[in-house]
Amino acid sequence: MDLRYYKSYQKLQDEHWWFQARSKILEELIAAWGLAPEHGEILDIGCGPGGPLLRRLSSRYRVEGLDAEPAAVAIAHQQGLDNVRVGTLDALTKSDGGRDLALLLDVLEHVEQDVQMLGAARRVLKPGGCLLVTVPALPWLWSGHDRLAHHYRRYRRPELKAKLETAGWVCERITYFNTLLFPLAAVKKLVDRFRKGSEQHGYYDTPGKTLNRFLGAVFASEARWLKNHTFPVGVSLLAVGRKR
Repeated sequence: MDLRYYKSYQKLQDEHWWFQARSKILEELIAAWGLAPEHGEILDIGCGPGGPLLRRLSSRYRVEGLDAEPAAVAIAHQQGLDNVRVGTLDALTKSDGGRDLALLLDVLEHVEQDVQMLGAARRVLKPGGCLLVTVPALPWLWSGHDRLAHHYRRYRRPELKAKLETAGWVCERITYFNTLLFPLAAVKKLVDRFRKGSEQHGYYDTPGKTLNRFLGAVFASEARWLKNHTFPVGVSLLAVGRKR
C-alpha cells in the first residue's frame, strides 16, 4: 500500500465517528481496568499511521507504535508521531520485552495465523502484563466491508476466548461492544451482502458532521457500561489477556 492510501486512512481516523469513539472507549477502559500504570510502557502492534488512540495514550503512558508497512510509519512521522517504527512481532527479541500492555486493535482478522500472532505478542510483555484485543464480531455479519478490508474472519466470543487461551493467555475479560448501534449495523451489513458492488458503497466515508457527532456520541457512551459490565452482542469484540 502506498503513501496516498495511508494519508487518506489517517485523515479518516481523525474524522470518522467509529475511530474517535473507539479510541475514547479504549482509553477509558485501559485506565479503569488498570491495564497499565501511570507512565507505563504500551506497544500498539499494527498501529498503521498512528491515529487518535495512540495520541491520546501518549499523554499518560510511554507508548510506541509498531507497523510492518513503511508507508504507514512515514505518514505517522509526518503527523509528528515519532514514537511509531517499522517492525513486526516476529522480528522482536527478548530485549523488546518488559512492557506493561500490548494492543492488537482490529489486527487479528487480517492475519491468517491468528493464534500464532497472539502467542508472539507474549514476548513483548513482562510477567503479569496484559494484551488488549479488538476484532470484528459474528461471522453472520460478513459483508462487502470485510472483503474490502481483506479480513480472514469475524469472531464469536467463545472462539476468541479459546484462541487466547490456546496462545497461553489468561482471558480476564471478554465482551461484545459497539452494541447500541448494532441493530442499524446488522441491517446495513445484511442488505449490503446481497447488494452488487457493496464493497465500494461508502464504507470508508465520513458522514455529515451532525450525524457523525451523533453516532460517535452513541458509541462512546458504551464506555460507562463496559467498565463494570459486558454486552451479550455487538458489532465488535473486546478481550483482555494476562501473561502468566
